[in-house]
Amino acid sequence: VITCGDGLAAVLLALSSAMVGANCVFMTKSLSGLIHTYFTEHKPGDPYPSPHVITGTTLVAVAIVVHVAFWLTRLNSALRRYPALFIVPVLQTSWILFTVLSGGIFFGEFE
Repeated sequence: VITCGDGLAAVLLALSSAMVGANCVFMTKSLSGLIHTYFTEHKPGDPYPSPHVITGTTLVAVAIVVHVAFWLTRLNSALRRYPALFIVPVLQTSWILFTVLSGGIFFGEFE
């Protein structure tokens, strides 16, 4: 049984965790855009991509790994603290909400 204070703490934990998890999806979509741009604009005679492309792609990839690790750590922490029948739907709903909002705003998917 979850009390009012525990329920609020659980929802706040889910919201803060889901924001980071949604950011991971956002960065993964950005990384795929970077890779797509590289392969569509890369000329066959060019030996290597510019250092800026490699650095930017590497930084985004590392940030994705860090965000996934944080999201999974918080997910496991929430499952240890609260009943799964309560926290899993709250986490998933929050994650879906933030993912749709961030993608819709940044990539113009609402237009």
